[in-house]
Amino acid sequence: MKMMKNLACRRWISAHLPLTASVCLLLLAGCNIQQESSLLSSKTSTKDAVTRTLDATPFAFDLAVDTISYNSCVGVNLNQSGIHGIKIGVSEGFVDANGSGAVKGGIKLRSDFLQFIAQNVQPNYPAPTVSSSQIQYILKNSTANADTYIQYAVRTATDLRVVPDTIQPSNTPMMVRDGVYEGVPLAEEPLISQMTKDLKFGPNKTVLSEGARVYNIGTSTAPKALEASFGYSNIIDETFSADAAANDGQGAAEEYSDKVRAKFNTGTYLLTQTFGNPLAADTTGSDSTGLNSPKRKVATDLTKAYGRGYQLSFVTKNAGYSSWRKNVLNTVVERDLETGQQVAGVSWTCENVVIMKTNEFNNKKIDQPACSQLTAADLTNVNVAKRVKNLRRHYSEADWGVGFFYPKNSAYNPATRTAQPLCIVNKQTDCYLPTTGIVVGSPSEDVGVQYDTTQECYLSRAPNMGVTYVGNKVGNDARRLGRCPQFASICIRSSTSY
Repeated sequence: MKMMKNLACRRWISAHLPLTASVCLLLLAGCNIQQESSLLSSKTSTKDAVTRTLDATPFAFDLAVDTISYNSCVGVNLNQSGIHGIKIGVSEGFVDANGSGAVKGGIKLRSDFLQFIAQNVQPNYPAPTVSSSQIQYILKNSTANADTYIQYAVRTATDLRVVPDTIQPSNTPMMVRDGVYEGVPLAEEPLISQMTKDLKFGPNKTVLSEGARVYNIGTSTAPKALEASFGYSNIIDETFSADAAANDGQGAAEEYSDKVRAKFNTGTYLLTQTFGNPLAADTTGSDSTGLNSPKRKVATDLTKAYGRGYQLSFVTKNAGYSSWRKNVLNTVVERDLETGQQVAGVSWTCENVVIMKTNEFNNKKIDQPACSQLTAADLTNVNVAKRVKNLRRHYSEADWGVGFFYPKNSAYNPATRTAQPLCIVNKQTDCYLPTTGIVVGSPSEDVGVQYDTTQECYLSRAPNMGVTYVGNKVGNDARRLGRCPQFASICIRSSTSY
């Protein structure tokens, strides 16, 4: 009798209404009131049943980034140059041959969300399983998932508040400078179709396929990576007082970036990927961007949020001299911000290359250092090709030249060039403070960059940074050591799961 009653209900719906996916979800839930004990089939009105399901739906999204880089560049007006300090994103799918598209970085729907769907949502008749359109409706309308955007920011580990990228921080974070929203809402097109197209549900409330991670949030003809970049290294901030005449009056960026790296090394700062809703931001309050209100399972637990945090550790190239600062990104530890635990099955591998001055790219003068531009033949070396491909994830060919490093007065042998260390050069601007015009009485003298890791190097604000030179060098004696070198670091994620 119950079966006949239910069949009659379905036939009436088919005959009388041109149903959309969402309406069909609502009405079919009512048809199963007597048959199922799931939430959608609770003995209440159809509207109440669906409302309960939408309120009970867990958070749906999981993003795994696969590339983090750090530039220790300092200089004049680098904020307007487009050179990043920290960059985070998903690049694997764009640089590796993945065949079926089974990449390990990108956005996907969480397993617990899909299990909830399998257990609590009935398929639209006559379909045997839950459809993508039903999932899309739930994502767009559920309390936990509607109007969700990806956030990227540097945050304090204790309460996940955004760290303003200024030397004298204000109380109000600023979008783009301090935090970035991915421009595509996750529950809308085009992402929503990409995340649901390969989902497969089986009989007996099972999930057969969770689908691949989505790494391209653009189109096949206009691809766009999930990616964001920040400064925290090359800032020129008017709130940082002018330097004393004891040195060259520069170095604010050197000192500031050193302080930021120290905060990462002590675990005070985290690089984070979270989720939020800029549309619900309190435009009249202290969180006008919504960046300080990431989505959380427990709203009162400020130490946790949906998403991931990345502990960055920096090291020096020469611990024997205090002028060689910890400006090389050496390790990344990935944590689940929802639990606070390290993500299992994940490891990060970091490498770095020296950044050279623009006029040293392909420099032919034997008495000067050079970054000898790569040739096609160089890339036939498997190790070189792999390293360059990793660098190109965040250092585009349009903006950065890659080559082999040759110190000044070094012999050149074409047969052994691929054994030389890699170097990188920005094609538009220098990643250094001026090397001329700083020697008192000799303004045309070029002190250059001290690339030799066995020697001391010059920092404009050495006294402020706790640096003491051998023999207590000051003034011109310190400047002639040469500017301290900067480095480009790139870290690549490996994972045992998708």
